[in-house]
Formats: sequence, structure tokens, C-alpha cells
Amino acid sequence: MRQKSMIQRNPKSQFVSMPHQIISQKVEISVQIPRIFISYLLVLIFLTSSFDIFLNIKIEGIQIRISQFLELGFLFWAVLTTNYLHKPTWPLGFGYALIWATFVVMWTPNTFDLGFSIAYSLWLIMSLLKIFFICQILKEKVTLIFVYRAYVMTFVAISVFGIIQFAVGRLGISLLVVQWWFAGFPRVNGFSYEPSYYATYLISGWGMCVYLLEKNNTLFLRYINIINFGIVSMALLLSTSRMGVLIVGFYALFYILRKIYRIIFYAKVSKTDLRIIIGGIFLAGPLA
Repeated sequence: MRQKSMIQRNPKSQFVSMPHQIISQKVEISVQIPRIFISYLLVLIFLTSSFDIFLNIKIEGIQIRISQFLELGFLFWAVLTTNYLHKPTWPLGFGYALIWATFVVMWTPNTFDLGFSIAYSLWLIMSLLKIFFICQILKEKVTLIFVYRAYVMTFVAISVFGIIQFAVGRLGISLLVVQWWFAGFPRVNGFSYEPSYYATYLISGWGMCVYLLEKNNTLFLRYINIINFGIVSMALLLSTSRMGVLIVGFYALFYILRKIYRIIFYAKVSKTDLRIIIGGIFLAGPLA
């Protein structure tokens, strides 16, 4: 009798547990899909943030970027899918940013063109909201690593476009080039208004590449970090923006001097160090 009762119980218990398993799987999938979608949307915003002269529209004289349309979609989706009211993660220094933004918005009417002033104030508010919701989305390590990697690679992608822009410009083909030193020698500007804007944009990504190299960060393999750093540095130099060239030049000088210091005081030298020092000397000669 006891065996018969056990046989009768087991099928029932299994039948009852199956709906719970199916529901938990559906909940897990329903949580993952919005998270994946919003992560890719965020990557698209990073990729198109420097698009000043490409994929934009003008409304009443105000130019609206594609990244701003994507930001609106990101904010709408983030409000619907993130639990931002329950123990929100506040960005570092966000209070100071809010105070500064309040003063900027208060002075919105103090302008000769109220439409432009309102547009820039709205852009500022959108940027602050985007920063806040990014912090809510990147709470999980897997999402953080994916977005962090993609963030760095968007700078590499825009740098690659700049290098291609220079290469085809040497052939006399204008690929969104806005300034030339002379015929066949373009100043690289990517998708930006001018080379200086392009350099200002790339410096953020270049700084990230330097940090990853200096700290031996494992976000990428080391040789990938070196390649990324080299590509972004080349694009910065090709922009011929004084700010970009100086920053890359000062870092190269600092790096070589640091290597020499370690050789002199710690007697540590490798073949790679010698190549870097000798290469730096040969490059410095023509520049001097």
C-alpha cells in the first residue's frame, strides 16, 4: 500500500512542479531580452555620438543627431524595464552635476536665440538621465563587461573610419572630408564637424586605451589593447589637431623617459624596451 501511494504521489508532484519551472524560465527570458536590447541600444548611442555631419536632420534650423533619437528610445525603454525607484545606484558626483545643470537651465532665457538655448538645455537633461540609467543597467558584471568592451571598440571603429578617410583622401577621394592641408592631403575629421572636434571625441577613447595598457587590465587580451591603442593614436595624429598631437606626443615622451629611468636605476631592460627607445629617437629626429 505504501509503494502504491508513493507511485500516486510522484506523478502529481511532478505535474505540479512543471508549471513553476516553465514560469521561472519565461521570467528569466523576459528579463534577459530587455537587458540585451537596451545594451545594444546603448552601444549604438556610443557609436553614433560623434555623428555631426552624417545621419542628421534639421528642424527649424536646429540640427538633431541620430544619437539623440536613440537616446530618447534608450530612456523610454530604461524607464519601462529598470527598477530605478528601488535602491537606485547613483553616479559618482551626480549631485554636483545636478547643481551645475540647475544653474545652466535657469539661465536658458538669457540668450539671443531662445530655441537653440532650450534645445541645448533639453540635451543636457537627456544626458544626465542617460548617465543615471546607465548606472542602473550596468549593475550586473556580465552587462558591465559587454558594454565596457563595446564602448572602447566604438572609438576604435571611428578611428578606423578616420584612417580610411585619410587613405582614400590621398587618392583624391573626399569621404566626408571638411578640411584639406592641400590637394590629396586631408585633415581627418571622421563624422565630426572638423578635425578638432574629432580629436576631442577620440581623446576619451584614447585615454581608456592608455588606462587599460597601464593597468594591464584583462578586459581585452594585451595584444588587443596594444592594437586598439595604436589605431586610436594614429587617427588622433592624422587629425593634425594640435591638442591630439600634443597629448599623444607627451605620452610617448613620458613612456620613453620612464623606460630610460627604469634602465638606469633598476637595470631592467628588454628587447621591446630597446626597440621602443630606438624607434622613439628616430621619430623624434625629424619632428625636432
